[in-house]
Amino acid sequence: MKHPSDEEWMDYLYEELTEQRAQDLKAHLAVCSDCSRKVGAWQETRGALNQWKLPEPVPARAHQLPWMRIAAAAAIILAVGFGWGRASFDTAALAQQIRADVSTEWQEEARTLRQAVAANAAAISTQTALQREDQERNGNTLAALDAQRVADHHALKRQLDTVALATQTALERTEDKLVTLANYQSQPHQ
Repeated sequence: MKHPSDEEWMDYLYEELTEQRAQDLKAHLAVCSDCSRKVGAWQETRGALNQWKLPEPVPARAHQLPWMRIAAAAAIILAVGFGWGRASFDTAALAQQIRADVSTEWQEEARTLRQAVAANAAAISTQTALQREDQERNGNTLAALDAQRVADHHALKRQLDTVALATQTALERTEDKLVTLANYQSQPHQ
């Protein structure tokens, strides 16, 4: 037996189905004890929730009144304390002390930064010199390799020219011998 889904039962309980589908589900409830128990439990829960009443809200002013008094007392105490502290405190001396501290800290920070910049500049200068030396070495190596390549190219060309000349001479001799041999065979023998 195929049971309707929980979503379909919820639609049934809230009367959101077509009349035909509602009749089909009602017929299913008549023959299926599992679905009948489940839907019955949901109907009871729904009924209990519908009967439940929220407690009467307490007026907002009744809740706020004690807190307002405490907040007002705290504000008065803070204002008196702040006023008394300002009156008994030498702000000019404090301002002078803060200026002196900030000036000292700024000078120390500036000195540290100058030292760091100088150290970085020295490191960059050393690195640049090393890079120049590397570039010079690489340039010299490339020049030597290029000169060797040119020399190897010329030597190879001379050797190929020699081989070509020797091959041509050998071919000409062979041709002459073949012509002589051909002439010898074409003459009548006596």
